[in-house]
Amino acid sequence: MVAAALLIFLWGLMRFIFRVGGDEKAVTEGKNIMIWGVVSLFVMVSIWGIIGFFQRAFNLPDINTTQNAPLPGNLPSRNIIPQPGNQPEPGNLPSHPITPPFNSGPL
Repeated sequence: MVAAALLIFLWGLMRFIFRVGGDEKAVTEGKNIMIWGVVSLFVMVSIWGIIGFFQRAFNLPDINTTQNAPLPGNLPSRNIIPQPGNQPEPGNLPSHPITPPFNSGPL
């Protein structure tokens, strides 16, 4: 919709530019088309902003983003068949649980 309003504005601009110094009726019509193009752009962007304001004010979900979708790198592996060499041997298991390294906080 915004693209259509922008095209209407540009169409009015072209009519205005190419008719300046010629037909005054076409110049006036070009001005009117540009005005209505700017008005429609303003209304659409204002409504978009108002909706965004209410989404943030009432903590509503944003339908333009997919917050719960997994990232491509975090998808589960499709290869669930154990491969030889990927499984630890019973004698090679550690005797104590492996703990992650100490986290010293943000860098």
